[in-house]
Amino acid sequence: MSAQTLVPNKPKAEVRWHAPLLLLVVCVALYFFRLGNFGILEGGESYYPAAAREMIEAREWLIPHLNYQIYFSKPILTFWLIESAYVLFGVNELAGRLWSAILCTILVFFCYFTTRALAGARAGLLAGLMLASSPLLVATCRRSSIDAFFSCFFGIALCAMIMVLFAGRKRWWPIIYAGLALSVLTKGPASLILFVGGLFAYLLFKRSSIKQIVVCLKKLRVVPGTLIFLAMVLPWYVAVGQATKGLFLKVFFLYENLSRFAGNTNSGKHPHWWAYLPALIYGAFPWSLFLPAAVIDACVAVKNNFMTRSGKPASVEAANGGDATQHRPQAAEDHAVLPIITDIQASTGQSQDPIRDVLIFSLAYVLVTVVFFSLSRTQFDRYILPTWCPLVIMISLSIDKWIRTSDRDSLIARSAKFVSPLLAVLGGLCLMASIAAAFIVPEVQLWMRVAVPVAALVLAYGWISQYLSYRKKNFDRAMLLLAASTCLGYAIVTPVLFEYWYEKTYAGVHQLVISVADTDADVGQYKEFMPSLLYYRRGPVNFFYHLSQLLPRKKASNLGAPASLPASTPTAFSTSGPSSSEAREPADHRTFILVKKDFEPELLAQPQLNLKLNSRRGEWSMYETSDFVMDKPPTLEESFNRLNWKDSMTDKFGFGPLTVPYSGGHMKWRR
Repeated sequence: MSAQTLVPNKPKAEVRWHAPLLLLVVCVALYFFRLGNFGILEGGESYYPAAAREMIEAREWLIPHLNYQIYFSKPILTFWLIESAYVLFGVNELAGRLWSAILCTILVFFCYFTTRALAGARAGLLAGLMLASSPLLVATCRRSSIDAFFSCFFGIALCAMIMVLFAGRKRWWPIIYAGLALSVLTKGPASLILFVGGLFAYLLFKRSSIKQIVVCLKKLRVVPGTLIFLAMVLPWYVAVGQATKGLFLKVFFLYENLSRFAGNTNSGKHPHWWAYLPALIYGAFPWSLFLPAAVIDACVAVKNNFMTRSGKPASVEAANGGDATQHRPQAAEDHAVLPIITDIQASTGQSQDPIRDVLIFSLAYVLVTVVFFSLSRTQFDRYILPTWCPLVIMISLSIDKWIRTSDRDSLIARSAKFVSPLLAVLGGLCLMASIAAAFIVPEVQLWMRVAVPVAALVLAYGWISQYLSYRKKNFDRAMLLLAASTCLGYAIVTPVLFEYWYEKTYAGVHQLVISVADTDADVGQYKEFMPSLLYYRRGPVNFFYHLSQLLPRKKASNLGAPASLPASTPTAFSTSGPSSSEAREPADHRTFILVKKDFEPELLAQPQLNLKLNSRRGEWSMYETSDFVMDKPPTLEESFNRLNWKDSMTDKFGFGPLTVPYSGGHMKWRR
């Protein structure tokens, strides 16, 4: 018996234009449709369009900055991409989000081609549609979120690894290290930890011998790949280190990574081991309903791999409850030949079962990513998006196997008995709820009132129809109906949700700050930190939380420097402001204060401020005064230059975490 007979024949991936075209249409509908029709949102997006706008204004391409000062939080690549879109298409919301949508589309195609190479066109199309329609990915990719960039680059690297290790596409290896390098330039060392940790877990689950590890590393071309990685990563890190005399690297690696992991840099603290389990459910719905079965399939693959490594064919042993040679004459010969075949395959890098190995690989990376971010004390649902590509591949391979074999006893088949009718019921409930919402929710534009019931109708039709096809045992059609209706329904309703959310939450305060965009007066926001204001203000904004930070103008001018700082000291490098010849008194002596109605009574309880209502939009008001100015907190650069680094792992800062620029710098900021 030859070693080749143990390797299942891979389905030939026919080159068909309709599947890629369908995916392109789906991605355009989900990611690009009405992408620029709502303003900049808070919650992960607001930093980067505002920072890139300032960098374009200052012609700065090396050091990130926000609120007209150095911004230490993230590496440069996200800012470069948004800046390039601004240069080509102007500074607008669509350009700010364009690269995020493009990269998510590229990731969908990588997922499609990778899965198609493993299991055929049906599995590939299913994987692409699953990934494209995952709610968490859609919500993240329609905003200019750094986690969208990071997850796309990291997902591309994982797809290339699968192609190299399991699909025989040896020439894909440079993509692994290019994707990894781009992810490090996007978010830093977290990608290296996930990459190495996932590979280690995979080799551990495989019980790989030293020889197999060496073969795996040879296939990955680690030495030339590392050179590609370093050639892409080192130039910027070295340049920014030299430009800031090491301060940026010190702050980024020690404070923005280690301290963020400890939960001391922002308010996203939810240190619960189960925090990401709900995100896995709603973030990939409805496909997450198949996730438990797919995970168990992968765990069974790990178990079978261990049993096969022990020299016993797992399926036969499981059937016999013991010796694998009892029930067929050829079994004893197979049992004797198996170690020789396994050794041949290990030496050639050939896999006994590529699908099984991909399930193990995907499980390893999903587990490592979820565990790593669960250990972190700073937790946001979008942090686990790097798992989405292997997670979707794992689910699609399990579903495709079920469709191909019609195995009623498989875990996916058992799950479908519950999932299919559940989705039919949810589709009907969704339709009824959307019709009611269209008439109950006030102040909704007409097109929104029409779009929501239409989207619900599409989902209801598709989800009920898939159940009818399932009852007829037409599983292929059932999955196609589920995927198509989910993509179309989500594509219709997503713009409604984003635009309605923006109008009800941020549109008012943005209109207020736009009205003072062309003045050189001081602008501040009380008890809120909304970086999106910087995008629309086109100038510095001061964020303050204590009324004691408002000083009488005469007193402030006599002090000559903020009360919270000693006399101004030259910084380590020339980035802190204009020269003395450029310094001048502002022509507009007014101070504008933006405040939400929840905090408005506190502000108005200080009559000595002589506040006058300038304008009001929804829940937001803007007051002005000519008698008081804001006592600005120190800039991030000033704070870090004075920081005792033994305290950098704590959150005991009187003026808030040092990860965000509360103080507005000078508009002449430059290196």
